[in-house]
Amino acid sequence: MLQEMVDVDGCYPDAGVYSAAINACAGSAKHLQALTLLEDMRTKAGIAPDRACLNSAISACGKAGEWRQSVTLLEQMER
Repeated sequence: MLQEMVDVDGCYPDAGVYSAAINACAGSAKHLQALTLLEDMRTKAGIAPDRACLNSAISACGKAGEWRQSVTLLEQMER
């Protein structure tokens, strides 16, 4: 969906849009999608994830039972 924004409208998502999308993934335990969005945020958009984005991704991983990935993200947050 975020790529569609760029392709169709020429609009580039900002940190708020990424945060909302990652939070939506957390709400439905879609940890892989949350992690993909987090990576896209860094690499494609060049935006450093803030604590809200990382918290949402941690939540998504936790709900999916991926506690190791949650710990990895938590360590990134501490840097």
